[in-house]
Amino acid sequence: MRRAAAGGPLLAFVRLATSQRALIGTMVRREIASRYQGTAVGWVWAVVQPLVTLTVYTVVFGLILKVRWTQGGGPFEFALVLFAGLMVFGFVADALTRAPLAVAAYPNYVKKVAFPLQVLVWQLVGAAAFQLLVNLAMWLIFYVLLTHQAHWSWLWLPLLALPLVLLVTGLSLALSATGVFVRDLAQAMGPVMMIVLYLCPVFYSTSMVPSELADLMRLNPLAPIIEQWRASLFGQAMNWLDVGLFSMYAMLAMAFGAWLFERTRPGFADVL
Repeated sequence: MRRAAAGGPLLAFVRLATSQRALIGTMVRREIASRYQGTAVGWVWAVVQPLVTLTVYTVVFGLILKVRWTQGGGPFEFALVLFAGLMVFGFVADALTRAPLAVAAYPNYVKKVAFPLQVLVWQLVGAAAFQLLVNLAMWLIFYVLLTHQAHWSWLWLPLLALPLVLLVTGLSLALSATGVFVRDLAQAMGPVMMIVLYLCPVFYSTSMVPSELADLMRLNPLAPIIEQWRASLFGQAMNWLDVGLFSMYAMLAMAFGAWLFERTRPGFADVL
């Protein structure tokens, strides 16, 4: 059994996610509830936060500073473009900054209970995905209200979301496993994600990057998905080469994360 698991950690992880889907759903709901525990309106804050963010961006950048993403763009364009990129980055940052403590924060699960530890990673990714869906819903509502338009390209969003979830899950698995042994990793993720934010085409598009840095930008695994997510939202043509490139990154990250988690899991109990 150990040989089969070691030979196919990615397949084993997929099988575990399928067989434990009820437990994963329960853990995700518990994680979401815990984030708003003790508040008066509970999960409604998940809707209020992106609503306020979109409103502030629209007023500050569109009406006061009059920032335009493209020449001739309307007053609401920059806010919508900016939030389109930020929602993807926010999903990534939400999961990855919490991932180093995903296992380390639950020593009882590691030591005393026969518990599928990968579920602890899924609960973080699932909770972050919930916020992404709320942010996306707010964006679509704002867009329709402001432009009176809808695009068939929105149907591509689930296709883009799948490799995005795979990438984040794979990286979260790797970080959660490493975080058991390297506790400083949890503190380092905040500054790291701040650096990653400015290396991603969130506040700018890849077309604005100097030609000598364009190839380097394409190596950023988040760059193609942010650009194609934005293109899909605004009804623009998709670059399927970029989608394929990102899907390759996602599969590699998922395979590496599953392998590293399985390889290091026997040592969790000794450290915790």
